[in-house]
Amino acid sequence: MKKILLISLLFYSNLSFSDQVFKTDIPDIVVKNFICHEGNGVRFNLVNRTDKAVWNITLFIIDKDGDTLDSKSAFAISVPPKSGSEVEIGGVNCNTLRKNKVAFSIKLGN
Repeated sequence: MKKILLISLLFYSNLSFSDQVFKTDIPDIVVKNFICHEGNGVRFNLVNRTDKAVWNITLFIIDKDGDTLDSKSAFAISVPPKSGSEVEIGGVNCNTLRKNKVAFSIKLGN
């Protein structure tokens, strides 16, 4: 199992991180323009710098003890190699994100 990279998010009232880049568990795939919309989940740009397509991303909400509180996925996405795409993950609670950490796990296609 791949080690999941933990990322601390210091949330402000608007929950927008458009100027930050967040790493995933695959070094050449990053998350940019991360925004949490209360009641609508999160939206971000997924940048794929690899030679394989991305077909799944999972967001984990992790507390200070390292325990996973929740996870949400975006399935059946298609981010071709060397490109980027906007991704939405529904059902994410912005208040829970505000108090904890997140990690991103990626699945690549062939």
